[in-house]
Amino acid sequence: MTYKKGFTLIEILVVIAIIGVLSAVGLASYRSANEKARDSRRQADVQQLRSALEMYKTDKDVYPDDLNALTTDYLSGQSITDPKTKEPYAYVPNASGGYTITYKLESEEEPREIKNP
Repeated sequence: MTYKKGFTLIEILVVIAIIGVLSAVGLASYRSANEKARDSRRQADVQQLRSALEMYKTDKDVYPDDLNALTTDYLSGQSITDPKTKEPYAYVPNASGGYTITYKLESEEEPREIKNP
């Protein structure tokens, strides 16, 4: 009897299945890490907006009507937007002289609100 060197079809299919499982696990971890990074960015952005709003209020004694007023002087010319959708965060000044900033984390179902009375 002579044996031919090489792989059988079963061996090749097993290797392909193992590679598929490993890549699926790696992809899930990668997506999770990206979601966490974007959530961290959102929280940092909101903190930066709050600081800029407080500086604006200190200078002008009122909060701005919209976030465009902050871009030039208080945010160094940059526009702060959601890292995934590229949409600006929801900012609404209220009648009592405060504001509400609304944003949604990917890791949570409900949006978060930051209110300043």
